[in-house]
Amino acid sequence: MIGSDSYTAARAALARAEPAADRVGLTLLCGGADNRLYSATTAHGPVMIKLSRHQAARYDVAAWASATLAAAGVPVPRILWFDQHSCVETRCPGLPLADPAGDVNLAAADTAVARQVGRLLRRVHATAVDGFGKLDADGHGRHPSMRSWLLGGRTCAIPSRIAGVSLPALEVRTRRALIQHARNCDGVAARLVHGDWAARHVIADAGRVTGLVDLESVRGADPLTDLAGWSLQEPPELTTALFDGYFDQPPSLQIRYRLTVYRLRIATSLLHWHASQGNPQTVRLRAAQLAADLDDLDHEAPRAIPRVAI
Repeated sequence: MIGSDSYTAARAALARAEPAADRVGLTLLCGGADNRLYSATTAHGPVMIKLSRHQAARYDVAAWASATLAAAGVPVPRILWFDQHSCVETRCPGLPLADPAGDVNLAAADTAVARQVGRLLRRVHATAVDGFGKLDADGHGRHPSMRSWLLGGRTCAIPSRIAGVSLPALEVRTRRALIQHARNCDGVAARLVHGDWAARHVIADAGRVTGLVDLESVRGADPLTDLAGWSLQEPPELTTALFDGYFDQPPSLQIRYRLTVYRLRIATSLLHWHASQGNPQTVRLRAAQLAADLDDLDHEAPRAIPRVAI
């Protein structure tokens, strides 16, 4: 949906959620890869209207996650209305810790907030779910184990070489490492995780976290996958602060192994996506992160925080 069609769709979604809403004040915002975003004001206060850029969004899953997390005392948007293609949810006050392009918002992203985010994330991860991988609208995942998710990643068609990186060779090495170290995640219980955990999905206002947003990607997984994804995408200072808030003590060797293995899985997925989009600079970054973590595993010295940072 683009242009006037997008605006018309946003007005229609808003009318279904709140017939008395001020649709004159409907404003296009900077969206992300998955959604085109509008803001407006209703009787519920400020709201966000999401229009999916894909055939069918997971707004039903987001609605389930929103209700589940709100019941656990986690600040999240309340979803007022949704269908397969659009969603209207309350807007959390404040700013994201990073803008949609991934640049850290230095006015908000201080270490005190990141530590608060780490503590809040533990509350998210306290929720048990049934199954691993992407959840359905009832909170069930399709993978029977963490190992199944770890080794079941799908990739998209990409060139064999981009930005000077031989992708097949790196993928073979990564696949061998995942198979070798998959045993480290055996017996892990499925917990609710955000699934796309990054600073851009944390909203803060005046030093207080006011919302965890974009819940369409929630999964059943080892909670360490959220921390692994964050560490790949955020500056080391924010990762260190988040880990300080999350962990009661420095991560053990076993935890460092799992963090490193999950980073391999996540970084591979990110690399393939950016390669398919023709983003050579990001491909080089993800390839360097993979190579560093693979080297650390070869030397039996996995790290909690990756050596190669953004």
